[in-house]
Amino acid sequence: MLRITLFFICVIFSSHQVLAQRDVKDSLLNLLGTGTTGEKRVDVLNELSYQYYDFEDSIAFEYANQALVEALKLKYNKVLSMPIP
Repeated sequence: MLRITLFFICVIFSSHQVLAQRDVKDSLLNLLGTGTTGEKRVDVLNELSYQYYDFEDSIAFEYANQALVEALKLKYNKVLSMPIP
C-alpha cells in the first residue's frame, strides 16, 4: 500500500513540473507574438532556446540561431559575449 501511495505522489509532483515548464514556454511564445523587438526579443529567443534545450534540441537550436542572427544585427554585445554551455 505504501508503494502505491508513493507512486501516486511521484506522479502528481512530476506532472506539476511538466505543466509549469509548459507555462513558461507559452508565456515566452506570447511575448514573441506581441511584437517584442530589439534586445528584448533576443533575450526571449535565448530563454526559449534554454527552455527547449533538454526536450527538443532541434527547436532549441532554431531559437538560439534566431537570437544570434538578431544579436549580430543589433550589435548586442551582452549576448554575443556570453559563454556557450
